[in-house]
Amino acid sequence: MYARYFNEVGRTTIPASALEERILFYRYQELGDRRARDQLVRGNLRFVIKTARQYYRGDTEFLKTLIAAGNVGLLHAVYRYCQWVIECHYCAHDNYVPVRARQRCKQCGKPLRKRNARRYSTRFLTYAHWWITEAIHTELYNSSLVRIPPYKQKEHNRARREGKTIGPTYVSYDESEPAAPLNSNATVLRLTADTQIEHELINGHAAKLLHELLRALSPRDAYVLIAYYGLREAPKNLREIAATLGICAERVRQIKEHGMAELRRRLQRRRIHSTSDAFD
Repeated sequence: MYARYFNEVGRTTIPASALEERILFYRYQELGDRRARDQLVRGNLRFVIKTARQYYRGDTEFLKTLIAAGNVGLLHAVYRYCQWVIECHYCAHDNYVPVRARQRCKQCGKPLRKRNARRYSTRFLTYAHWWITEAIHTELYNSSLVRIPPYKQKEHNRARREGKTIGPTYVSYDESEPAAPLNSNATVLRLTADTQIEHELINGHAAKLLHELLRALSPRDAYVLIAYYGLREAPKNLREIAATLGICAERVRQIKEHGMAELRRRLQRRRIHSTSDAFD
């Protein structure tokens, strides 16, 4: 199926020139011509395939998923691309707008003057590149067992291309940012430069071990860790947790650190017991 899709894309998609691109966006944004929108999408499908292949690791099915995600990013780019920049006469704020219609400044709310409009100099594909790669990175992030934010994954890929070693001095996975929520299919934990507990949880029986360790904590310590790392719902920051518990954010941070230290101690105790059992 996808071989036919690749052949069809390679045979029918023709990127538009700068003038044709402006005409197509005029027809779509100002006249509402959906055929112009479809032509803009079809003309850049080859670029989506090229970008998705950069992340190809031998799994054809996953490549299809990445291409589908890239196509969604391309559609978002078509919807959001603005041909005009209108400088506000009152606050000098640049407003990026699709059409030169009567509208107000997004910053001060004053009416914009169409005579202050100028063409947006960036070509559509340059603009769409960000949306396509961001959609692919998000798909990679959502499908991985250990979820690393897309911007940190970019740093990792850049370091790998340059032959650098990734460590706490280059890309650090610190505990100051909440991790993504866990679901029933995957256990998502934070990677840190100096914490061993996450690696232990990743290596085997992650969900079961994590739940056992959390049950051994006090209810307040367990709640803070579950809320901060998003183990049941969207992660919360220290201030949000503090508001729920009626304490200050600094106290929540201390509770979190105490809970993590307790988890480390219990995990270390498990290692010692398992090692002694192996020698018995």
